[in-house]
Amino acid sequence: MDSQLEGFLNSLGEAERAGGRVLHELIDLAHSLELREMLKKVGHDEGYYAGEVLAHVRRLGGIPSTRTGDFVEKI
Repeated sequence: MDSQLEGFLNSLGEAERAGGRVLHELIDLAHSLELREMLKKVGHDEGYYAGEVLAHVRRLGGIPSTRTGDFVEKI
């Protein structure tokens, strides 16, 4: 696998993982049931796509990252 592509895909996966984590942490701050449900759904989607990216890196012969992007610390 091309190292540049591997790095790009791993960055995407790390960002998805960070987004899911942030959304999970924000659920407790939501003031309405509707907002909590939306945050749960979007957080689930972030986790799903992080897994999809990981699977593609592995399928293409790369080494998938298990890191979480620095977006978490920025929030």
